[in-house]
Amino acid sequence: MYTKHLLLSALLVGSSTLSLRAQQGAPQDTTLQWRKHILELKDHQGQLEVKVYQLDSTGTKRPSAYLFRGIYGEGRIEEQGTGEHIRLPRPEIFFPTRRGQSRSKSKRYLTSLGASIGYTTLTGSGATGLKRTRSLRYDIQLLEYHQVLSPRLMLSAGLHLQLNSLHLSGDYAYREENGESKLVHYTVPEGVRTSRLHITYLTLPLTLRFRPWAKPFDHWEFSFGAEFKLRTASSSKVWIGDYRTPRVLGKDLGINPISLDLRAQIKCAPVGIYATYSLLPLFLDRGLPTTYIYSLGVSLGL
Repeated sequence: MYTKHLLLSALLVGSSTLSLRAQQGAPQDTTLQWRKHILELKDHQGQLEVKVYQLDSTGTKRPSAYLFRGIYGEGRIEEQGTGEHIRLPRPEIFFPTRRGQSRSKSKRYLTSLGASIGYTTLTGSGATGLKRTRSLRYDIQLLEYHQVLSPRLMLSAGLHLQLNSLHLSGDYAYREENGESKLVHYTVPEGVRTSRLHITYLTLPLTLRFRPWAKPFDHWEFSFGAEFKLRTASSSKVWIGDYRTPRVLGKDLGINPISLDLRAQIKCAPVGIYATYSLLPLFLDRGLPTTYIYSLGVSLGL
């Protein structure tokens, strides 16, 4: 540990010296003395070779007994100390990016403005009359935080806005009667053209993302996790006859104010296919206790 601190201090001094000499002409070898240590910087086949020696009691350097040796090349580092040999990523302080090139992505970063669309459907007692091919879910990513755990593993937490639009066929409609959520036949002389149940959530997803393959397949990503959801709005509406304005049958409808979904996704950047399933019933235990919601669709940037 002490040797590496010494190396870092000496390199900061030596890099300035090398930069000045490189501007004046061809690279030259440099030797620095720091307390009881000697630091040598040499040009080794176009790469920077660094050696650290410790002076003996007489102040003499022993060339055959170096404490540290490192070769710093474009794109990699090889370092060798007493009894160990390690490889480390290239430190960008020694090899700054050229103009027009970007540095590697930070271990923590934020993204926004992703979106997804998919089919949403119900299971259980509240699924009668549901138009599965027309019931859709829209999800908008407001903000997402990413923490890189390793080159192939990342943890993400976000804030999304989700809209579920459930379409019903015939004269089926959701309404609340005597404190219970019910799926009823709603009839009027003009006839019911269509019926919809709208539910909006503020979702807080937490997912673990995994990239199992190296290049050139590193853009493939698998993720799984959970979504905690808070209901922000809901309503049951019917469109009667030729009227454009719907009739609202209810807003609260005994819908569960919270939800917890499991989520899985396979993604080939930036497009993915996702699936979610709710672990909590859609309605409270008042009439439709066995109704659950799930969704399958495509995402962009999520």
